[in-house]
Amino acid sequence: MEDGQRETFHFTTPWEDPDGLLPLSEQQLEHFGRWARPSQFMRGEPTMIYLISSLSITQTIITDCSFVSSLVIAAAYERRHGKQLITNIIWPQDSRGQPIYNPAGKYMVKLHVNGIPRKVLVLVDDRLPLAKDGQLMTSHTTHPAELWVSIIEKAYMKLNGGYDFPGSNSGIDMFALTGWIPEQYRSDDKDFEPKRLWERMQSASRYGDCLLTVATGELDELHGQEEEKIGLVKTHAYAVLQVREACGEKLLQLKNPWSKVRWKGAFSVHDQQRWTAALRKALDYDQTSAMQHDNGVFWIDYASLLRYYQGVYLNWNPALFAHSTTRHGQWPKRHPSDTADDTASLGRNPQFALTLTVPPGAPAATWLLLTRHTVFKDQGKDDFLTIHVFKGERGGFRCYYLEEAWKEGVYSNRPHCLVQFDLPPGQHQLTLALAQYTPVPYQVDFTLKVFSMAPLSLRPLPYSMRHLERVAGSWHGPSAGGCANYDTFVDNPRVALVVPEGPPADVQVELHVPAAKAASDRVALPSVGLELLALDSALGTDKLPSKSLAASGAYRRGFCLLEVRGLAAGRYALTASTFEPRQEAGFSVVVGSSVGLTCKLLAPEGHGLERSLVRGAWAAGSTAAGCPNFGNFHNNPQYRLAVSRRTEFLVRLRLSPAERAGGGKRPALGLDLYQRDAPLGPDEARGRSQPLRSANGGVYSYPAGGMLLARAPLEAGVYVLVPSTFEPLAAAYELLWYAESGAVRVDQLR
Repeated sequence: MEDGQRETFHFTTPWEDPDGLLPLSEQQLEHFGRWARPSQFMRGEPTMIYLISSLSITQTIITDCSFVSSLVIAAAYERRHGKQLITNIIWPQDSRGQPIYNPAGKYMVKLHVNGIPRKVLVLVDDRLPLAKDGQLMTSHTTHPAELWVSIIEKAYMKLNGGYDFPGSNSGIDMFALTGWIPEQYRSDDKDFEPKRLWERMQSASRYGDCLLTVATGELDELHGQEEEKIGLVKTHAYAVLQVREACGEKLLQLKNPWSKVRWKGAFSVHDQQRWTAALRKALDYDQTSAMQHDNGVFWIDYASLLRYYQGVYLNWNPALFAHSTTRHGQWPKRHPSDTADDTASLGRNPQFALTLTVPPGAPAATWLLLTRHTVFKDQGKDDFLTIHVFKGERGGFRCYYLEEAWKEGVYSNRPHCLVQFDLPPGQHQLTLALAQYTPVPYQVDFTLKVFSMAPLSLRPLPYSMRHLERVAGSWHGPSAGGCANYDTFVDNPRVALVVPEGPPADVQVELHVPAAKAASDRVALPSVGLELLALDSALGTDKLPSKSLAASGAYRRGFCLLEVRGLAAGRYALTASTFEPRQEAGFSVVVGSSVGLTCKLLAPEGHGLERSLVRGAWAAGSTAAGCPNFGNFHNNPQYRLAVSRRTEFLVRLRLSPAERAGGGKRPALGLDLYQRDAPLGPDEARGRSQPLRSANGGVYSYPAGGMLLARAPLEAGVYVLVPSTFEPLAAAYELLWYAESGAVRVDQLR
């Protein structure tokens, strides 16, 4: 069934829009006289269309020059190519598909809104605002009884909240009228290519595949000239009627939607020098006739256009592409603890897998059009969207890091975002990641259209992990330990993961700096990283070195991702860190898994025990004795530990902050605990069979955080603790230990 056949248009009394009369603009209110139907003010019988002509359309006091310019060029297309483009969007229609005047005053206009053609939202009646002198205060044609311009304009103004139209650009308005793909060029863009634009405009004008409009910028501010002197209006849209190259000149014919005020510069109607007889003939231009009446139509050279016009808008016929598809979606709401900056993480954004099969021969053009749905008047002012494209290893899978994108989109708060690229022959797997520069407090719906010369398929890429756990924490005070370059790395917060017995788990861990932090200061986001260890290794043992099972890689601002496939049942620990120590911030660890697992924040090292710190040094020629291989092990510093009662105990040996700050290779360290009352002597220290416990199984090294005698019970008694280096080296160190309050007294023996 045709669109109009679903709607009733015939009534015994004039139909009134149940939504009421449209709000008027300030200028309209200043001159407003009354609302009237066409039969009440038009001379003769009203008609919907008398003659489609771009030259007859006239803008009045509504600030919708971009919309009227779009009507002008759409009418010019119909006239030149004999194809319906604008006249077929109005109902009711006759049996030939031509819109007709409805005495009942009800009309339906098909406009492309929020990505698709919508009709029920644009039912309008034919009541129009008249000035006190009886003049029509809407756009119209020069025919006194023709309605189509006023009716289409009223429908579009209704969708935009009323005649108090804030202004737009003609690419957006043209899409609303025709659904043709909007592309925009700005002459002030750093990568603007004048030659390429001219070629595209010429091609568009020659084959009728594209509708062209242009817009000026702030002329008086940019060039220091008055508008009247050059005959142009600042921040004003113009329809492009022709693009021609003749007699070595590049020229465009434009129309001011006011139907008056013409260009006064090179190749204007009064330019006698440049308009040669040969040029006038080539363009079929009657300069004498054009001088007689200012209808707003003029010729301008391309160089002047680039100087005075800031925006060029091309709307392309989607039928140019052999293949296309459309998807609609909704931006998921971010969790308050998620990173809010898309430059940090795209993981929570809508993403799609695009497969293209380009046949042998030439590359295939592919265009992506993202349309933001608008539900209230000022929506989109602060909502900047784009599309980033990934291929290669990440193509077809969810992507997180913007720097890995094959093609980065440009953020824009316009309703439409267009990304274009060509692909060589072959099969291509791409990921399209929709991006939002900063979150907005309202729901964002969207439509994604893909156009290509190659066969394609498009499918959503949902978050694949079935189970999700979230743990919140913070880096604060001692727990802001920094990366593994610092001994304080072990002080960072850790999260315990328990994978249950059963099949191995695929695990994906995200570390986020909270949204509140990101929204307040994008630059201040710390660089963060994740590391996965076996839990026993993370908590520390005397015999096993800490061994990383997986890491997130290079530290990244505000967000990082760690992925592990086939993680066996067991207990694990995640260390969340900033790159530099003493960077305080809140964070959220989000653990996604293919199986149900549990996770919780671990208590910090030494939790529940009293912390003590002793500083010392290996002095050259005395206490810098090295390991037992050098025969002077007993000359190393020794500490007597008097333990009055059974206690939990752990101790770390590491270089002093000054030594660590000096850089260079760190010496391999050893830490041994003997159960004895007297210090070690020369005979007793020749072998290493005596220690009760040795850090790292007695193997000298310097792991992150220094050497550790892991937390374990220590019975009441007397012990001797010996810190040493592998080779006799002079260096300052510190011993950090934890024990129950009052349970251990420490005295240095040498």
